[in-house]
Amino acid sequence: VDVDWQIVDSCKLPFAKETFDVVTSFSVIEHQDNKALAAAEVARVLKPGGVFGISFDICEPTLDMTFPA
Repeated sequence: VDVDWQIVDSCKLPFAKETFDVVTSFSVIEHQDNKALAAAEVARVLKPGGVFGISFDICEPTLDMTFPA
């Protein structure tokens, strides 16, 4: 497997559509102002059948999220 990690602005990915087999986001997308746009950009650059690997913080106080509620 050849992995080329790149850090980019998730709301304006600088790649053509259907470029990647896998896109990852590790504890980043929940901090984006426009989460829907970030997710749409991931969908745009993924090849059909591609995989989006995502992790995120489950508690974001600015979104009225609390733990354990």
